[in-house]
Amino acid sequence: GEDVGDAEIESRATVGLGHLYKYMGRSILGRASYESARALAIGVAGEDGLENASAWRREVAVDALNGLGSLALEQGEMKLGQSLLEDAKRIAGSDDLLSARTLATLAMREIRHGDYDTAMVQLEEARHRAERAGDPLLLGRILNNLGTIHSDADRFDQALEFYQSALKIR
Repeated sequence: GEDVGDAEIESRATVGLGHLYKYMGRSILGRASYESARALAIGVAGEDGLENASAWRREVAVDALNGLGSLALEQGEMKLGQSLLEDAKRIAGSDDLLSARTLATLAMREIRHGDYDTAMVQLEEARHRAERAGDPLLLGRILNNLGTIHSDADRFDQALEFYQSALKIR
C-alpha cells in the first residue's frame, strides 16, 4: 500500500516548488513541478475519482491546475489556460477554499482580457467563498483585486473601500 503521509508531503512540496519557480520566472521548471504535483495528487484515483479521494489530493490537484492554467495564460496559451482552470473549478466543486482560489485565478484571466464585468462577478463569488472558508490572505488578495478593477474604472471611492478592507485583514 501507499504511505499516504509521504505522498501528501511530496505533492504539497512539489506544488510549492511550482509556485516558487513561477514566481522566479522559471516557467519550464514551474510547469514541470505543477505537472508532477498533479500526477502525485491524482495518483491511482484518476481525475474523475478525485471527489471521493482524500481532501489533500483534491487541494493539490486544484492548486497544480491553477498554477498550470495561470502559466499557460501568461505564455499566451489562452485555450489551454482556460481549459486547465475550468478543470480546477470542476475538481474544486463545492469546496469554498478551493473554489475561491480557482475563481480568483479565472478572474485574473478576465482582467487580462479587459472583461472587468466577468472578473467582478468571479471575484465577488470568490470573496464570499473565501470569507466562508476563513482564509484571510486569500480574502485580502481578492479585495485588493476588486479595488484594482474599480481604480482602473476611475471609481476611486469604491477602490479605496476595497483597499482599506484588504489592509484591515492583513
